[in-house]
Amino acid sequence: MKKQDFLLQNEQASGKYCQAQLEQLSEPLMDDISRGTFSVPGGHNLYLEAVEKLEQSYNLVPRKGVKANEVLQTFLQSQAATKESILQADQALSAEEKALAAECAKNREAEKELDLRRQKEKEQQKILEAQEKTFKENLAQLKEKMEREQEIRLREQESMLDLKRKISEELLNEGFKAKNEEMQKEINQLKEEKERNNVNKASDIAQILGMATTVLAAVLPWPLNIIVIAPKVISLVEIYLNLNK
Repeated sequence: MKKQDFLLQNEQASGKYCQAQLEQLSEPLMDDISRGTFSVPGGHNLYLEAVEKLEQSYNLVPRKGVKANEVLQTFLQSQAATKESILQADQALSAEEKALAAECAKNREAEKELDLRRQKEKEQQKILEAQEKTFKENLAQLKEKMEREQEIRLREQESMLDLKRKISEELLNEGFKAKNEEMQKEINQLKEEKERNNVNKASDIAQILGMATTVLAAVLPWPLNIIVIAPKVISLVEIYLNLNK
């Protein structure tokens, strides 16, 4: 009876001691559970690591007696519901995190594609600006050349008119009326030709603008030739109309 009493007292003492030690060691774990420390993606693994550290610390406690393992197993069993709850929350959060990560990746890809498209548009805009500059320079040079040639023709025609007028006066003074009338016809024809040249000047430039616009539209990629050419051609026509005044 004494031996049985001793063993019973020993078990009770061991149980109380182990329970007290385990409660003390588990306080940080209980606090983390209350604060929701494990309610995060990957929280289940964090919980398992915390429990493992608790077991290691408990195993290092000396003189635990015969109830050491039983008290520990009872504690772990009491944590079964908490463990399952943390696991379910972790799985739900992980799924949500994966969906969020996928959405973020999709957004990043869309943003990257948008940046590439913007960069491409900038490069195309630079090319268009260079083409427009060359287009204007070439048309300006061509118009200048045409105006020079036109001035030369007009001067030649004016000189020819002066010469024919002098001949006409001499014929009239010398009494060659019929010859003078023929010369007057030649003078009138030359005047008409001179006026036609002045009228054709603007027409020739308009035709060249039209042909140049057609060429420019052909070399630019669609739909840029629709979006870009219309306002630029209008601008160019206005420039050359002003130059032609």
